[in-house]
Amino acid sequence: MKIGTRLSMGLGLSILITIIVGSFAMFQMQTLADITESMYQHPLTVSNAVRDIRSDIIAMHRSMKDVALAETIEQIEEATVIVTRYEQQVYDKFDIVFDTFLGNMDDVENVHQAFIDWKVIRDEVIELSRQNRKVEAANITKGKGARHVEYMMSRIEKMIVFAAGKAEHFLASAEQEKKEIIFVISGLIGFMIILGLINSFINITNRKKTERALIREGAFVLLLQRIAVAANESSTMEEAMQVCLNEVCTLMDWPVGHVYMPSDDETGVLIPTGLWHIDNPEKFTSFREATGKSTFKSGIGLPGRIMASKQPAWIIDVNSDPNFTRGKLVEHLGVKAAFGFPVLLETEVVAVLEFFAKTEAEPDEKLLEVMANI
Repeated sequence: MKIGTRLSMGLGLSILITIIVGSFAMFQMQTLADITESMYQHPLTVSNAVRDIRSDIIAMHRSMKDVALAETIEQIEEATVIVTRYEQQVYDKFDIVFDTFLGNMDDVENVHQAFIDWKVIRDEVIELSRQNRKVEAANITKGKGARHVEYMMSRIEKMIVFAAGKAEHFLASAEQEKKEIIFVISGLIGFMIILGLINSFINITNRKKTERALIREGAFVLLLQRIAVAANESSTMEEAMQVCLNEVCTLMDWPVGHVYMPSDDETGVLIPTGLWHIDNPEKFTSFREATGKSTFKSGIGLPGRIMASKQPAWIIDVNSDPNFTRGKLVEHLGVKAAFGFPVLLETEVVAVLEFFAKTEAEPDEKLLEVMANI
């Protein structure tokens, strides 16, 4: 056989092998992409919906306490309206869970039915409150009502655990697919090996990003849960906001947090309070003194901007923000990045919480989204 023929056959065989292996590798990479997409779509969608169900049920239970403690019919009806609004939100989230949950649907049905059954207890409390039988209403709320909520919380937790288990399963499947891709690509010539290494690097990077996203999502869920519990158990709003300051500063590893509240007069100007979280008080003395002297009208400064928009806001570097007026009082504030969010009662801003870092920081859109739900 001539050398030219042999070279042609060798080249053709090499091309054929490359095409076959490349096609298999592409198929496997698509499979891995589908698994990774599933890892995002199912666990996070279900976790977010179930998290919202849990938060709304806690809010409903808190409002039912308001019903039991209400002094007037108007207060009872106002709290009942809030309960009804949260109830509709829960049913909307159940629709999402029914569509996306991949586990035993009996678990979803059990929680859904328990939620439906809870309405009988709530209606009884509302009726007793309307009859001014507040002691009986309060006993039911703290008794079988609380036990029913606790039962729903336990069943909801089971669904969250399942979603987390699905994430681990998808991740394990992705790992297995990655090994198969590396094994096949390792048999190729130089450029295929390079392609395999690049693909492996990308897969590992995406996996780590996914893991960090899941961990961060869990941290946000825990943050909202702790804040909800604090709001439910605290005897005053100030006590609940102090917990919120501490939890957010700890999560973000930011050293300073402070609360502004509207004044009691007709101006509604935001005034500083004594509610602070400061890791190193001596280092931020000047900033604290400047804050103590600063009040804000709606739209002015970070607190005023948040009050006007009723939405969270972020500043990458307060020293470069002309609307950050406290910088005019003190030359060296000791802080740079800042963000804050409003605390709303219905549509009224009852407080603005602000937080500060020692370094510049780009906006954390997920954090701002979470804080918008406080």
